[in-house]
Amino acid sequence: MQGILITGIAGSGKTTLTKNYVNWPRKELNTKVCAVNLDPGVNDLPYHAIFDARKIVMVDELMASEGLGPNGALIRAMKFLLKELMS
Repeated sequence: MQGILITGIAGSGKTTLTKNYVNWPRKELNTKVCAVNLDPGVNDLPYHAIFDARKIVMVDELMASEGLGPNGALIRAMKFLLKELMS
């Protein structure tokens, strides 16, 4: 099994690249591909993810409940995800 991690700043096209990259080997190579979403701040996910961080924590909810801005909520969400996944 091999994996690819796609990272980048907000708005750089990570979600679009992932959608296209997941669909390409499925269609062209008839290969099984799985994707995960580690971004608790993404609004629309145009591909199926076998794991979606938003099922554990969402940035918008943290912004509202803890009075944080988008960057603070994203940092808080990562800490929360790490705690949940390590327990």
